[in-house]
Amino acid sequence: MKYLTTEKIRAILDRYEKGEGLKRTERIFYHGREGLLNAKYPFLHTKEERIEWVRCHDSPVYFIEQYCRILGGSIELRDYQKVWVDNYVHNRFNVNLTTRQVGYDLIMDCMNLWEMIFHSRSVLSISDRTRGLNKLKELFIRLPYFLKSPVIGWGKKEIRFFGGPMVKRVSGNTKIDTNGFDVVDIRDAFHIPSGKQDDILKVVTPILSGQTGGRLCIGGLPVGNDAFYELTRNPNFVVTRTYWWQVPGRDDEWVEQKKLECGSKEAFDREYNMSFRSR
Repeated sequence: MKYLTTEKIRAILDRYEKGEGLKRTERIFYHGREGLLNAKYPFLHTKEERIEWVRCHDSPVYFIEQYCRILGGSIELRDYQKVWVDNYVHNRFNVNLTTRQVGYDLIMDCMNLWEMIFHSRSVLSISDRTRGLNKLKELFIRLPYFLKSPVIGWGKKEIRFFGGPMVKRVSGNTKIDTNGFDVVDIRDAFHIPSGKQDDILKVVTPILSGQTGGRLCIGGLPVGNDAFYELTRNPNFVVTRTYWWQVPGRDDEWVEQKKLECGSKEAFDREYNMSFRSR
């Protein structure tokens, strides 16, 4: 077999599901994992698939809404999420101040994939919390094969595609090395200790500032006047604020329930209205 097509993959999967033996040349999956193509055979796109690939390349909104799937189904971007995406595409430096439960992590995982697949960029994802790449992996596996990049690494906190693009997730409390990365995506940013925020910015900002196409995106719930929050006053950064009331369906009843869960109005305001005391 010289190359793969969607039709060939379907035929191989059909035989596999029927319990038929596969030839050596039909072992097309990375480590035998269905959904992950190895790099042995190039993929030959149909004309329609090439058109769709270009549309996804040109528009992350189209890519997300048409092809990104989670367990609950397709993703329909809300207006404020489209603002995140638009700001990301048109501005190299962004600060997204977000309240709880607005879908920020999911959309940023989609954007990480968009960078890797369609622009061959590598992403360093930094987070306050220790987390793996499970959601991003789910999004990738559910993509149609004609959009998938061949996989050469599929670790808990690092994914590598054939040709160079990768995503690596690290804790904000570790030593940060940005060498080889085009995009730095910082999640739960404002919960990273203040001293570590300073350290991260010292490493990240000079490198990305002098790098063509380099991006720095900082997001999360603000908790104080720390180094990351000070960037909201930096004219080089585009700042976006997302509040609880921007999510459709949230009403007075929802607010009262959340106040009970938070324990007080003050706690609700910190979590959902971005009201905080300076450190």
